[in-house]
Amino acid sequence: MVEKTYKNMIIHQPFDPNTVRIQRRASVMIQEIVEKLENQLLSLDRPYQKSKLDGWDTTLQSRLIESILLDIPLPSFYFEIVPNEDKNSKIATKWRILDGLQRIITIRDFIINKNIALQNLEYLKQLEGKTYDDLSIPLQRRIKVFRVSINIIKTGTPQAVSYNIFRRLNPSAQKIKQAK
Repeated sequence: MVEKTYKNMIIHQPFDPNTVRIQRRASVMIQEIVEKLENQLLSLDRPYQKSKLDGWDTTLQSRLIESILLDIPLPSFYFEIVPNEDKNSKIATKWRILDGLQRIITIRDFIINKNIALQNLEYLKQLEGKTYDDLSIPLQRRIKVFRVSINIIKTGTPQAVSYNIFRRLNPSAQKIKQAK
């Protein structure tokens, strides 16, 4: 159960708001997220989130891609800046996903791993069965230039604050884990 494992990360008293540094509502293209994934500058490991695609089947993944193609805004992503443990890298920090893991994995699996074939689409039925490589160049470009809102928890913000943000953004996930 998450509450027991990360009990020391739960905030029991108010924290100093001066220690919380969050860059709110930045906007990036999916291409930037893809490049961070390809260069191992975006970590998908969350110590307090066990299952990476809990509840996400190919239909949900396909409809996320369809939403992007239809230019429907997605919920904001939350990242935290963490040290880059790759000693060979010249980049000292990288992003770690805090919220939006299933969406990031879907984007990675569709564009980079190329292992999602679209299915059960609501509107773009002509794209059924297509993978990223099967899409026309204009549709591929539409995906890559699609802008998403991100919030970045900057270095120096207490880890307990990051965990608290995760809990607040995912209250139903916590109830499910507590029931297990």
